[in-house]
Amino acid sequence: MKYLYLITVLALSSCAQIVAPTGGDRDSTPPAAIEDKTIPKNLSTNFNSNTILITFNEYFRFNNPNQNIVITPSLKEKPTYKIKGKKLYIFLNNKLEENTTYTINFGEAISDVTENNVLKNYKYVFSTGAFLDSLQLKGSVVDALSNKPSEDVWVMLYTNFADSIPLKEKPYYFSKTNKNGQFEITHIKDGNYKLFALEDVNNNLIYDNPSENIGFLDTLIAIDNDSIAPIKLYTFNERKEKFYAKKTTFNTNNSVSIVFSKSLDSVPKIDGDIIHHIYFKAGTDSCVVFLKDTLKGKIEWPISVAQYKYSDTIKARTKLPSEKVKGKINYKDIAPQAPISLRFNYPITQVNNEFIRVEKDSVSLEYTIEKNTADDRQLDLTLNTYETGEHSVTLLPNAITTLNQQTNDTLVDYFTVVKNDFFCVLSLTITTDVVPDFNLILELLDSKQEVIEKRIITTFGEVNTFTKLPPGNYSFRLIFDENNNGKWDTGSYFENRQPEKILNYSKPLSLRSNWEVNETWEIKTSPQPSPKERE
Repeated sequence: MKYLYLITVLALSSCAQIVAPTGGDRDSTPPAAIEDKTIPKNLSTNFNSNTILITFNEYFRFNNPNQNIVITPSLKEKPTYKIKGKKLYIFLNNKLEENTTYTINFGEAISDVTENNVLKNYKYVFSTGAFLDSLQLKGSVVDALSNKPSEDVWVMLYTNFADSIPLKEKPYYFSKTNKNGQFEITHIKDGNYKLFALEDVNNNLIYDNPSENIGFLDTLIAIDNDSIAPIKLYTFNERKEKFYAKKTTFNTNNSVSIVFSKSLDSVPKIDGDIIHHIYFKAGTDSCVVFLKDTLKGKIEWPISVAQYKYSDTIKARTKLPSEKVKGKINYKDIAPQAPISLRFNYPITQVNNEFIRVEKDSVSLEYTIEKNTADDRQLDLTLNTYETGEHSVTLLPNAITTLNQQTNDTLVDYFTVVKNDFFCVLSLTITTDVVPDFNLILELLDSKQEVIEKRIITTFGEVNTFTKLPPGNYSFRLIFDENNNGKWDTGSYFENRQPEKILNYSKPLSLRSNWEVNETWEIKTSPQPSPKERE
């Protein structure tokens, strides 16, 4: 009987398991607040309670209230929450301002239990005065450099107009942008406000981190009627971060890579007896230093960057070179008469032509080869005669000798000589309503948004022609170079300076072989737009 009893209990337990219902349509409806069971009622006036009770029509999940729920105007202390069945209790825990309209925006804090359907942007609104404030501010936020929408950016209004206020206090009103960069602040009291945008890295509504992107309106905004035009703000990084060498790495090819916290305009000065060369490209944030000799132990080099009035000592532990000599052809599609560039991972000191072969259809071709004058890691090869079709380049052992006396094993790579009609021609004419008193920077970008070519535009109506372009997708970018320094400059909040304006050519440019495409870009350069108008 004892064993029979145990079997009976197990069977009953198995039968009692709760199983999710199957079949039927998937629930797609989020919870909803029952208005006549909300105490005090939503949109109440003369509000004087410390507790709010909201009853929903089903059981619900309460998701990250401290991140999802936004209460404006700001409260000094955080509210607390309690869930009991289908009821949500909100304890405000603050002394409320008189004659003020408060909005509790739940964002995505409320969802159902079964399918996690979110009740998006449910708002509970009340006023401590006799009426509800009804003014609102709408707009959008985009990244100044990419012109793409800025998502999850706080757009903030302050009643204190001091320049330092975003660094010290939380805003009075605030709202977060959606995935399209759009924002809306509702139930605003009429008056003047300072407008500021913040990509809040540490989620404290204070601009206290140099890595945080910001945007601002350079004048106060008057919110006093319902016909305020949408605002457009541009976010940027002030680059206030201190300049320093972030990372130093000794590589396996007898070189040192140095990454800095900011980009540089010119090559850094590094003092070291065994330095062969510093490879650097202006406008980047890194450089590579090759050594003349193999070194055991560690290096300590004094470094200085005049641009940032920076000086320090670079330290790194050395490694014996273990990386084999490698090389590849930079560009695979070669136009007739164009050089073929071979790029290596070490500086080259000697070249032995006897061990270098260029072939087409197994037939050896004559050529000339020489070191690139600007970069001794590159060899430029020119054919005596160019025939269309695939070619091979073979470097037999000992074809090249590197700076540290290494030689290559057999290296093989391929390139194709194409007809001139393989390439495309793209022409752009820029016209403007008023000739500006500053230059424009025109950049041609490839499908990866990398700059292929940059030109300074000082006159308008002329044709800018780009030739020898491989088939593919291209776009144009135009920078308003207001200080004529040849590059894009970020903004400065305390100098009340907006980032330099960037325009992106809206029409996609897909080029095919032998195409010649002519485009005209009409732009407006005067008067200089404020953030309200920079569309």
